Amino acid sequence: LAPPMRDKAQALLAFLALSPTGIVKRSQAAELLWGRGKDPRASLRQAVREIKMAEDRFGTQLFSSDKKFLKLDLAGLWVDARVASACASSFDVDLATGLVLQASGRLLEDCIIEEDAFDDWLVTECSRRDADFGITSDRLLDFMLENKAPGAALKEIALKIIALNGSHEEAHRVLSLIHI
Repeated sequence: LAPPMRDKAQALLAFLALSPTGIVKRSQAAELLWGRGKDPRASLRQAVREIKMAEDRFGTQLFSSDKKFLKLDLAGLWVDARVASACASSFDVDLATGLVLQASGRLLEDCIIEEDAFDDWLVTECSRRDADFGITSDRLLDFMLENKAPGAALKEIALKIIALNGSHEEAHRVLSLIHI
């Protein structure tokens, strides 16, 4: 079993995964994550090595880098924030169900990174993801109710949504309907 990656390596992967194309300039990543550090480029090189070592252990080839750019193959990845955005704009019941059932919590919630630029980026991305997840969750629950999904399936989805967002009104409403 591979040891978990350090916080900044995880954040680097998240930054790539949520970028529009999965490609960012090395200088942009270094400034975002190590802007206040002594040698941001050296720290970035260390994170890149860590990601490549993890890929070697897992036998994947989704990450690559060259002198100017860092790249992540988005076609080969499930990125829940991207799925949430896709479902929020064009609802797909299978994707929405997979998203809700596989969702694991807030973006980088256990990572501690003390960089103002990163904090700003993270707040923006979390807000976007939360909004898209809320829209998708509401649509999924509405679809399930309209199509008279079994109570057990509705309960499972509603409980998962509440576990991720305790104030999700529609999920609470669905649980109330199930128990009436």
